[in-house]
Amino acid sequence: IIQSLASLFVADPKAFPAFGQLVPEVFATHLRLSTEPRKRLNDLLLQSAFDPNMAALIRDTDDLVGSTFFWNSDVMPLCTKLVINSDYACLIQATLTTKSGE
Repeated sequence: IIQSLASLFVADPKAFPAFGQLVPEVFATHLRLSTEPRKRLNDLLLQSAFDPNMAALIRDTDDLVGSTFFWNSDVMPLCTKLVINSDYACLIQATLTTKSGE
């Protein structure tokens, strides 16, 4: 049930807000780090439209995914490749280039 709610929320956050009601408790019980259900959730998030730079935040810690704000229908889309690449192109360029040009 938890995976289904998460899948529905990721597909259409505004239409299926139920998963957000389970956070953060669900990450302390059913979706603990390094468990198979958590790996499935990680894969779901990273295989969908999420920016790959967020992989460590999703896979290695509960700091982001365990926060209720992340599962808000207005916040989650901000973490997608589409929004990041279109709305934050200058910021991405600035953060990926050092003073030496690397």
